[in-house]
Amino acid sequence: LAYLLHRHGAAVTFHTITIGANMSFADMSFYKRELVEDGERVEALFAGAAAAGVKVVQHSLATAEMRARLLARRSVYIVLCDLRLLTCSR
Repeated sequence: LAYLLHRHGAAVTFHTITIGANMSFADMSFYKRELVEDGERVEALFAGAAAAGVKVVQHSLATAEMRARLLARRSVYIVLCDLRLLTCSR
């Protein structure tokens, strides 16, 4: 998605806590059949990101920073997260 957005003129910075495929998910039933093969594709995309104009930054963004950027209309976020770690305060 980052490559596609960049190709259409969007300035893209990909923030991630894991550069490449996270192989710690390999034993989970959802990923089990696909992760090894898909992992190779993901690794190639990360390896070629800079040359393709997609900036990759390894870190997590604080919620307050994301909120401030959204309210200032400076960013759009597409967030992938582990549902098992989410909680709802309401």
